Amino acid sequence: MSGSSPESPRQHTRQRTLKGARMVFNDGKSSFDVLIRDLSEGGAKLKLGSASWTAPDTFDLIIPNPNTGVPTKHHCEKRWQRSDLVGARFIEPQLNRPPAIPAAISAPNLTTRS
Repeated sequence: MSGSSPESPRQHTRQRTLKGARMVFNDGKSSFDVLIRDLSEGGAKLKLGSASWTAPDTFDLIIPNPNTGVPTKHHCEKRWQRSDLVGARFIEPQLNRPPAIPAAISAPNLTTRS
């Protein structure tokens, strides 16, 4: 875990949000509910249920998607914790994202020969 603070510059712009999620750790044997306060492509600011809880250094963040019913899972690293707020960096790509289609396959060849 790095010693960076919540004021450190970020690589991705965070959007304010109020979404419920679940922090899962200890090989899936432990979990608790959190509230996502800010969310970006690279991480999130989480609010714990109590200031007395200490978030683990690494964990999975499960974010439900009410539109599809399929949750999104991110493997995270705790970057900082102040009281009941935790900064999390996504250290793996989104695990439920469909694989990217290579540009050579997805874009048709629009050149024509005369």
